[in-house]
Amino acid sequence: MELPPDERCTDEIRANPRRVCLTSARFEDGELVIGYEAAWADGVPDVNGGYHLHLYGGDGTDPPADLMGAHAPQPARWQVEDRSSPVRYPADHPFVTEVLADNPKVCARIADPSHALVPAGDGYATGNCVPVERP
Repeated sequence: MELPPDERCTDEIRANPRRVCLTSARFEDGELVIGYEAAWADGVPDVNGGYHLHLYGGDGTDPPADLMGAHAPQPARWQVEDRSSPVRYPADHPFVTEVLADNPKVCARIADPSHALVPAGDGYATGNCVPVERP
């Protein structure tokens, strides 16, 4: 079965020197566990002054990725992340309860030190989405 476009880690995404490809998102032992592979252009991710992930909930198209950074006129909500994969969030963490909420997917993009998304092509194709496996 072919993956939906928003879930693919395409050659276009992989061509970016800074990119993230989510591989899984599931609830396990009271935590949301998100797996990913990322490239940081030989740098080290850092939410305090460096490149990092913006994680958010959606259906793969709504909300659109272009709202997930400080560059947007009316930014949506996201979670910043610089830890190695897999990252874990307790089920009662605000990212899980308020940002992901009941959205069917978790998505990720690369953001710069000022929390603007890193441009790629004609948008922000530096990451993908994956379905959240719920109990």
